[in-house]
Amino acid sequence: MSLSDFTTEHPVEVSLSEVESIRFGYQIGRCTVPMMSPANPIDVALEIRSSDAEITVLRYPADRVNWFDLLARQLVDHVLLHADTLAYWELSVGSANPPEALENISTGYATDAAMTGDLATRIFAEYSNHYSANPLLSTEAVAAGYREWAMRTPLRDSLILFMNGSPIGMATIETTPDQIEILLAGVIPEQRSRGLYQHILRAIESRAEEDSVSRVVISTQSHNTVVQRAWARYGFLPLATILTVHVVRADIWGAAPTSSGSRIDHITDAAAERRHS
Repeated sequence: MSLSDFTTEHPVEVSLSEVESIRFGYQIGRCTVPMMSPANPIDVALEIRSSDAEITVLRYPADRVNWFDLLARQLVDHVLLHADTLAYWELSVGSANPPEALENISTGYATDAAMTGDLATRIFAEYSNHYSANPLLSTEAVAAGYREWAMRTPLRDSLILFMNGSPIGMATIETTPDQIEILLAGVIPEQRSRGLYQHILRAIESRAEEDSVSRVVISTQSHNTVVQRAWARYGFLPLATILTVHVVRADIWGAAPTSSGSRIDHITDAAAERRHS
């Protein structure tokens, strides 16, 4: 999710996401509360209740620590799932600790959308994000979402990391006059823990220098400490944290299948087993 969604003032409202709704088979809404927004949980609850969304992906600044409880009290006809906490980091261009160049490592731009799509599939195959917290959502659809997201990115904004000419990593970016934001980035599993991710960051910083942009920002789920350590080594600093909550209509939650081996079925069975143990 772009940092500008939280730093730009805009009304707090639910907008339906056609892409996510098609992917998951539910009416998926998005509601984002900017950092400086005067909105309160009652305002947010009214927006969610008046929308057509069956599942609303709600994001708000993590320092509003009492909001989850207050929202739950307002939205008694919904089920609230804590989905993740997004951690945003920033780099002041020119202040980094870049890696030494390696003869067999190079970077360039994607030559076709399939290249970034294939890499995204391999890199994020088992990554846990906010969708993973919701047992109503198909894990296969979650994985497919990364591929679709990568393939929608313009080729000039899709950077590829090569080892001996073979693609082993990628990053997609979005550029504004003020910053470059890294949207997706990673190295394929078999090439991790070798410091190669740093070369992706260096390529993006070089792009920022070419575009006369002074800042690079990036985000991940707070549990992803490995990549945050890599950012810290490179020179990034923590910037902001955002809470993600899935707000599910109670009738949708209650109608979820319980006899087809669904994720919610496994959770229900596990809870029952603990109660009787």
